[in-house]
Amino acid sequence: MKTARLTTIDPSILPESARQELHDFYRFLVGKYVTRRTSRRGTPVQPFLASAADLAASSVVGIWKDRNLGDSSLFARSLRDKAQNRNLS
Repeated sequence: MKTARLTTIDPSILPESARQELHDFYRFLVGKYVTRRTSRRGTPVQPFLASAADLAASSVVGIWKDRNLGDSSLFARSLRDKAQNRNLS
């Protein structure tokens, strides 16, 4: 498996709301994938465990509120069906 070359991320070029979204997403990924207990510097790494209050306060909630999706459960089902039935060849 090829590993992608890491590039430096400069969040300062983003508006504050996007910086918060980037931070939230990073914490989510760390919580999902980091299994070791120490960082490269040897400091402890705590997995991010979000509570319902954390989720409600995050920038993720409400990002689709101004979109006309109709029945949200039908829309979500449609997205899942498209993802499951996409042509992977």
